[in-house]
Amino acid sequence: MIREFVREEGAILFCGDADPYAKFEDLEEIAKEKRLEIHTIHGGNHSLETGDLETDLDNMKDILKCVKKMLEFS
Repeated sequence: MIREFVREEGAILFCGDADPYAKFEDLEEIAKEKRLEIHTIHGGNHSLETGDLETDLDNMKDILKCVKKMLEFS
């Protein structure tokens, strides 16, 4: 089911390994199959939140840097 929502090219997959709605192992498999860049938020839920504000802010900074880099190359 998740596969239908994931593009096959030019995408970055951000996922939390504690997401109650999407199995992390499935997301890793999809990223490998579709040759996507994957960034894992350790302890992150479906909203990529870990419950620790400072960690969440640092993660958001990293996510935004990745998105900016991708947009600069497109």
